[in-house]
Amino acid sequence: MALIGKIREKSWLLVMLVGLALLVFILSDYKSIMGGYSDEYGLGTVYGTKVDPQKYEVAVQNSQRQIYFNQVNQTGNRDYQLTQEDQDNANEQAWNALVLEELIEPEINELGIEVSENELKSFILGKDGFEPIPQLTERFKENGVLNNKKLEEYYFKKKSNKQESESIEQEKKEIQNFRLKSKFFGLITQGIYVTSLEAEDEYYAQKESKSISVVVKKFSELNDAEFKVTDAELKDFYEKHKEDKKYVIQESNREVKVMDFVVVPSKKDSIEIKKKMDALKKGLAKTKNDSLFVTKNSDLTWKDVFNSNQYNNLKFYSSSKIATVLPEDNQKANKFLSYPREYDTIFKSALIGDIVGPYFSNGNIVVSKVIGFTPSRLKARHILIGTNQSTDSTILKQKKTLADSLLKLINKDNFEEFAKKHSTDEGTKDKGGQLEEFLERDLVKEFGEFCASKPIGTIGIVKSQYGFHIIEVQERDDLKFPVLALVSKNFKSSQETTDERENEAYTFIEELDKKLNAVEDLYKRSVLFDTLVSQKKKTVRPITIYDNKPSVQGFNTSFVEDKILKFAYDSK
Repeated sequence: MALIGKIREKSWLLVMLVGLALLVFILSDYKSIMGGYSDEYGLGTVYGTKVDPQKYEVAVQNSQRQIYFNQVNQTGNRDYQLTQEDQDNANEQAWNALVLEELIEPEINELGIEVSENELKSFILGKDGFEPIPQLTERFKENGVLNNKKLEEYYFKKKSNKQESESIEQEKKEIQNFRLKSKFFGLITQGIYVTSLEAEDEYYAQKESKSISVVVKKFSELNDAEFKVTDAELKDFYEKHKEDKKYVIQESNREVKVMDFVVVPSKKDSIEIKKKMDALKKGLAKTKNDSLFVTKNSDLTWKDVFNSNQYNNLKFYSSSKIATVLPEDNQKANKFLSYPREYDTIFKSALIGDIVGPYFSNGNIVVSKVIGFTPSRLKARHILIGTNQSTDSTILKQKKTLADSLLKLINKDNFEEFAKKHSTDEGTKDKGGQLEEFLERDLVKEFGEFCASKPIGTIGIVKSQYGFHIIEVQERDDLKFPVLALVSKNFKSSQETTDERENEAYTFIEELDKKLNAVEDLYKRSVLFDTLVSQKKKTVRPITIYDNKPSVQGFNTSFVEDKILKFAYDSK
């Protein structure tokens, strides 16, 4: 009997033919399905030996820790939470590292390569001829400089906390393994030798060119009827070439056929969401408190908009220029803060307080209220007198005095010279303080407001969290982009529609089970599967999985891709 069960994921349903045998996979608790790794392949094999699941889990944890430290170094956010993409990357890195280790560890042992305690210490501390390790330099950097004392205390001073001590020892072991592999690959590199003759041949192969003349006739210009091929000729060609290398040696693979039951909103769902959005449109027009109305009724969150764990799941609303919304085809548009191009004329002619929509944006249906406007393009240059976010009144006074004194000397002709000499903004000082074209929302509020409101050519000072900016306003477009209060609702299928698709899938599974099990020939079963799917006016998606590097793409989650791989290789 075919494997039939309840499909728990409501967003999509799949029916698969793996190889030439029908399978329907079931989604339930991930651990219970994937745990144990007791099948023929387990997690995977290297040279026919199963990979140790415990070693893999340790490798995943190490990769996750490294990704976490990288994100903390980049964002400064120690509360960073790994995203699904981070998890997938950690799994991939762990697997690659584990395979590499399984391949080269026997070779390292055979060669007798070792890393002594003294060598490890010198390697970590960047002494005795070793360069500092970049990752450690970033972790133990203070005021832009590696703190060697802090680095040494962390790794080599005895810890009273057992858990912390074990964690550090594990890190040291990873660094030691890295050094072992570096020495191993160093030996391999030194063992590679290219003769002068080989180098010369490679050079001429890359550089030498010849001129030829050809006569071309396109296949599309040939008449198939003019070419007659008999069965005898085909058989003769086969007998002569069946042992040819290009036909015999093929990459081992297996095929999975996938049929999708896509769950999309029904006509009834569309009518219901339209009624809901019409009511919200009236409510947004009447409300005296945009913030309260939006946060109560919208599905859009700060985390959605900025796609970062630095932001939380609070509903998105801002009366500042952060809520600037651009046409969806603008290269600077945020996908959640964009509107369809056909609404551009409507927003350009709108007034403060106007309600626009509902319209579709990034799979959501949106009603918006115009609460402001901002120039579509700004251009300026600046000189930053940085304060390093100091709150010391004496330091702030000194920096302000310096900025005021420079302002008296600066004009549009010498601005570039003063920027290169005095600005502490490393990103722009070498360019004379010149900023690329930007939107008001792109920079800190004080800076953006100055550039958006002051006359062109104005040179003045504003203070921000970074220090005192001497700004010259250079250009500003008259065209405006709207600042919007957005009520965005997810446009998705109702539970009733989802249940209908689910029942449709179950009915089809039972039909497949009955008809396919009545056919013994595997090829005929495969053809029958395609026929039955076609009768449903659906299509079969073939997915080829290569045994030397099995992978599946085109699904929303790595969990689904893992399950397809598991079924493909579990099937007999």
